[in-house]
Order: sequence, then C-alpha cells, then structure tokens
Amino acid sequence: MPVTCGPGADGLQGLYRATQVLAGPAASPHGSASDQALGRPEFRITLFAPDPAEEAKRMEKVRIGVVGVGHLGQHHARLVADIEGATLQAVVDVDFERATLIAGRTGSRAYSSCEEILGQVDAVTVAAPTITHCQIARLFLEHGKDVLIEKPIASSIREAEELVKLAAVRNRILAVGHTERYNAAVMKLDELSRRPYYIESQRLAPFSARSTDIDVVLDLMIHDLDVILSIVGDAPVREVRAVGHPVLTSSIDMASAWIEFANGCVANVTASRVSREKIRKLRIFQDESYISLDYATQELHVWKRIFPDGQQAAPQLVEEKLDLTKVEPLKVELEEFVQAVRQRTEPRVTGRQGLAALQLAQVISDAIQPRIRASNMIIPRPLANGSIPS
Repeated sequence: MPVTCGPGADGLQGLYRATQVLAGPAASPHGSASDQALGRPEFRITLFAPDPAEEAKRMEKVRIGVVGVGHLGQHHARLVADIEGATLQAVVDVDFERATLIAGRTGSRAYSSCEEILGQVDAVTVAAPTITHCQIARLFLEHGKDVLIEKPIASSIREAEELVKLAAVRNRILAVGHTERYNAAVMKLDELSRRPYYIESQRLAPFSARSTDIDVVLDLMIHDLDVILSIVGDAPVREVRAVGHPVLTSSIDMASAWIEFANGCVANVTASRVSREKIRKLRIFQDESYISLDYATQELHVWKRIFPDGQQAAPQLVEEKLDLTKVEPLKVELEEFVQAVRQRTEPRVTGRQGLAALQLAQVISDAIQPRIRASNMIIPRPLANGSIPS
C-alpha cells in the first residue's frame, strides 16, 4: 500500500499564512501508520499585512527559554546563551535543582514549570522527554510562541499532526531538531545529490540508558530517515520491509529497514544501540557518482565516473575529497532557529518534515512488531553497566 512520507514546507514565510491544514485523510487514530496510507497535510496560503510587533522583533534580541536541561538540553542552554541576537531568558526543568544549576552556569533564571515563563519569552526550545513534547509545544504555540522541538517531533503521528496544524493556524514557527541536517557534510549534499537510485546508512552506538523510553527507530534511525527523505524529495514511499529485535530493553534495540520510493530509489537503513563501536555513515549511489559521508568526522568523499578515452573505453572512478569546515551542528541549528524567529523565515527542518520522518519511522516500527510477537523472545534484564548477564 502506498505511503506518503515526503517532506514539505510549512507555508510560513514572509507575508504568508497557512489558513487551512491537514485537509487530507488522517493517520491511524492509534498513531500507527502501517494500516492505511498516510495523508499529506495540505495548506491554503493567503496574503496578510505585516504585524508591527513582528517587525519590531526583528530589531531586538529574541528572548529564548529552554525547556528540559538534561543531557541534551544543557547544551541548548549553553549555546543559546552565546548566540548573537538572542537572550537566554529562562531554563525550565521539573528537577528545579538541575534547572538552578544550569541557570547558574549560563547566567539565566531557573523555573520548574512552563507556565511561569509564558510572559517572558518569544520562543522556546524543547529538549524534554519525547512523551511530553506535544503537551509542552502546544502550550507555547497556543500562547503565540515559536517552538523548536528536539527529534522526534512527538510520540505519535496524531500529536505531530496536531502541532503542525496549530503552528500554521497561529502563524508560528515550528522547527524540529534533526541535528544531522546541520552537519557540514550533510548540508553539502544539497549540491551533490542528483536522483540517487540506492542509499545505504548505518548508525550504530554502544548501549546507553538515555532515551530508552523510545525504540531505536525513533531514537537513532529517525536521523537517517529525515536525511534520506530530504535527499529523495517528494517521492512517496511505495514499500517498507523491516526486521528488528529487543536486546537490552523491552523495545526495539536494533533494526534494519528496506525502503522503496515511487521514483525507484531504494534505501537500506540500519540502526543499533547495542553495538561495540560507534558508526554513523551514509552512502549514496547515483548515475554519475558515488558519495560516502561520515557524520562523526563530517567528511565527504565523492567518486565520479569518467571516460578518460571516450565513451568506447572502460569508465573509471576518480576520487574527490571535499574540503569542508567542521561545525557544531547543534549550534548551527539553534542559530538558524533564532534567525528564523527574527526574520520570520522557514527553518531547514520544518514541522511538516519532522512529521514525515515520524510517519516513516512508525511504518518501520509497525512492520517489525509482528516478528517480535512471533518469536516469543524473553528479554534479559541488563546489569547496571548495561551488559547482558551471562
């Protein structure tokens, strides 16, 4: 059954506002995307006059709040505090001692609830647990604040659709923190990818107790799904086959998916959070070249096919290593978000694109579940250090 998962724009740029959203068929009421085709959100765009308050905001520093200052959120606070054109106005965490610690490091103020900062910020970044994303983002969008949510956008497709619709109706920026899109090597791909016919990705990591509230597809694989969707473009997904299994947790810890797109491109995607080594690589095959990308080192190698003695001779591959300036992807992501808030421009990863990645991730997870149930596997309880007892 065809599945529409292509990325799109949020209809929120310059002097335009989306006035009708999600007019297509809805996803499964249970957040499952595998039982029916997923409708692509539709938008009607109308012209409106500039808001004087928005124009004034362009000239001022944007007041940012960071919600959730755990392992990742602390870096949001650290980086936002140093961004030109922004002020770290508040840090929020249910653990008030933690919020106080991070606020002290960044020269901000600590709070334990989001309601306390509604009148003090223009925008927020959300790095709280996935299950809380929708509730937190909804609160700020309803109060006219722009929002950046760490991936995945939400814990279900229904919640993600709600946020995309609300952001469009309220004319707010909704960005999603698929940080790999701000990797120097990935950004260079925009210039190099030309209708690829095969894409292969590997994302392997040692076990960590963080993010075990979601499976490996939403934890790790979704990074590559988002990048692949951005490369393939608007081509819908035609077929998905997937395998995976729990290893150290009660959810999927390793997964591999075979994804066929309607334009003929095939992606083979592997993710594991129980690996002995850390690997994050992407390979792209297209008619005239082969591209190899290392997310960790931000290196990009291109092999181009040439015919040195004319078309009648055997072709050769000539390597070209591109000289890229490494960046801190999270810093670039946050800087772009601040700029989008000030200039009312569209972020690199929009809410709709975050929704598309979640839709595809849900299809993969749903395809794996029957295999797990059929195996009747007993899940071992990990030791404190994450290893499996012998």
